[in-house]
Amino acid sequence: MERLSFDFRDIFKSMKLGWSSRKMATAFRGILSAWAVYSVIAYAALLLDNETSQTGLTALFRHHEFFPSLCPCESGILPSIIWITGIVAATLVLMQTAAVISRLAFQDLRGHEVYQCSEARIHMKGMRKSLLVAVLAPFLIFIMMLIPLALTAGIGRIPVIGPFIAALLLLPALVIAFIAAVMLYTGFTGLWLAPAIAAISGGDALEIIVETFSTALKHPIKQLIYQILSRIAITIGTSFFALSGLAALILCIAPAGWIMGGTFSETTTVALFRIPGLLTDPGSIKVILLIEDILGVTILTGTGGLSFPVMLAGWISGIALLAAILMLLSYAVSICYSAQVVIYIALNQQLRGEDIRLKQAGDYFIPEIPQ
Repeated sequence: MERLSFDFRDIFKSMKLGWSSRKMATAFRGILSAWAVYSVIAYAALLLDNETSQTGLTALFRHHEFFPSLCPCESGILPSIIWITGIVAATLVLMQTAAVISRLAFQDLRGHEVYQCSEARIHMKGMRKSLLVAVLAPFLIFIMMLIPLALTAGIGRIPVIGPFIAALLLLPALVIAFIAAVMLYTGFTGLWLAPAIAAISGGDALEIIVETFSTALKHPIKQLIYQILSRIAITIGTSFFALSGLAALILCIAPAGWIMGGTFSETTTVALFRIPGLLTDPGSIKVILLIEDILGVTILTGTGGLSFPVMLAGWISGIALLAAILMLLSYAVSICYSAQVVIYIALNQQLRGEDIRLKQAGDYFIPEIPQ
């Protein structure tokens, strides 16, 4: 069993804990699945929107490509609802993925090194509804709390007696607003901690919600500090991974640029256009130009009149770059939810004085206590 200090020092162990082919592969599949769910629903919303429905799916794909989006303030109610549904559905897919990663991280911390992804998925599959309810419940309660606040504001518009009644309702409204703020805080905390709690406790929706409340409200400052430290760990880990990937990319670019000549710059320009916002960001352009100067190759060029083979090669290269970025995001997600497991174990030990790893975890594995 992994030796833990049950304080902030353990959070930085999540970089090593997240560097796991099982967790990163799980994150990769989860992010890809969430993107697919969101894209299908987002394109359905765009096809139903009066502003974009006449252009057709082909024209829409040429404009949005792999990352469709909708502006709710400029679209109808139905397309906006469908688009928001896509975001929620993709988030829930990511939550299920996070729960599987958390389960793997928890078993690794228990010393169960042969625990398989399939076992984690089977364990968390039975808790899918509980996790769904636990994640959505605080946000739904928050929305319900806004209704009496809106009614109070509406009463204040009644002539003569409206302001007087609204003044009498001010104190109850403040109490409701406070509860709504707590629900919102708990909801955002649950987006991070709920998958870890579900993976460790294995309880039902109510137990997960109560445990999320307890963890979020009994140690709010410490929990916030731990979350900030987890983001620092994510930044350090992914920065090292990204720099290594950039070095590998440069090693590929240099000989290819020297040998292929103009075809290389045409291909790379088409490929880089597949990454949203890259060629419209001045900072990114400066980095690309700096790499051109250092290597003595041309990366960016005009894209007018390119042949089909060059366009196809550029698209394939662009998809490969997106896959590399997805690998980086997979590592970030793996670190993030490995850190959530560490945070929950540490807070639970500080709150109850017990190492939750020693409890029965839905299997026959008995961890060895480190000496």
